[in-house]
Amino acid sequence: MPLDFRVGNNPGDYGRSLASCKALFETGIDGLFSDDLDTALLAAEEFRRH
Repeated sequence: MPLDFRVGNNPGDYGRSLASCKALFETGIDGLFSDDLDTALLAAEEFRRH
């Protein structure tokens, strides 16, 4: 998890994963690899709606 999206001190924690994925889509990429597929798909869906 990038530092800007971490919550707490454990880098393995869930943190702000949805916000992290949305930020990636805002850069113009059209896909990503994720260990948390549900969150990545939700971020892509929300990004496309806006």
